[in-house]
Amino acid sequence: MFEEEKRENKISLMEYNCINCNSKFLTNSNYDKCIFCNSTNIEKKDTFVNDKIKVIPFNKEYSDVVKDYNKRIKFNPIVPRSFRNKNIFSTLQKVYVPVLVTNVSRTGEVEFVGGEKNKSNETNKYTVIQSVKLNYTEVLFKMTSKIEDDLFNIINKYNLSNSIDINNNCFDDSFYLYEDISLNDISINGKEDIDKHSIRIMKNKVNHSLKKLIRDNTNILFENTKELLVPVFIMKVKYKDKDYTYIMNGENGNSYINIPISVTGIIILSLIVFVFVFLISYLIAYFL
Repeated sequence: MFEEEKRENKISLMEYNCINCNSKFLTNSNYDKCIFCNSTNIEKKDTFVNDKIKVIPFNKEYSDVVKDYNKRIKFNPIVPRSFRNKNIFSTLQKVYVPVLVTNVSRTGEVEFVGGEKNKSNETNKYTVIQSVKLNYTEVLFKMTSKIEDDLFNIINKYNLSNSIDINNNCFDDSFYLYEDISLNDISINGKEDIDKHSIRIMKNKVNHSLKKLIRDNTNILFENTKELLVPVFIMKVKYKDKDYTYIMNGENGNSYINIPISVTGIIILSLIVFVFVFLISYLIAYFL
């Protein structure tokens, strides 16, 4: 379980609560709509945030996002037209994502049943006992539900040595996403993630084709836990009543977007390829 530390609130910001989608975000400037649903039905109030939190500043600019996004779609003929809309970047937001950074260890002993099938298709079983000592350093656990886990996990490699003290200037043109995941939930979910990953490692050490965990006498501990804000660019693209998210790491530029395939684009591309192949074949046959 994570231990909550006593906080001193000194950084003054404006807190926004969206009545429409129940989102909450903070910034130091006046804003008139929700950054998630564009609703103007929002409530504002002055608030303070923990001045002990560290922040990794943005190293990338809006122009880097535009360049990267255009490179992904510009020469891709099967990208739906919605992804090429000129107003696409109106939804681009520059946000700080609150995370918990912690070191995780798993120690103890596990027991597997390993097995190999013999010529009679019977399984010869063996007991495999392992002493476990696994350490994970500077693991990031997201504290907001406003960014999907899978997307964040793709781009969440940050250089934590670049962190600085939080200050009001950090939020001149960016937003602080409010923490809406409890420490208890992070602890539970974090242990589940570490459990799945470390069991895969332990299973790989069992030198049998069949392997089954039958006893787990290990402990997963979180140590040196601290809060941090990490920079992210995020943009929503609506296609066929579904939102697709473009995300970029604001420090190193790692990005991702799951682009659906356009049926119309595939048909047009197939026709172009067919015509090209037909012309080449005709010219070869004609001149030969």
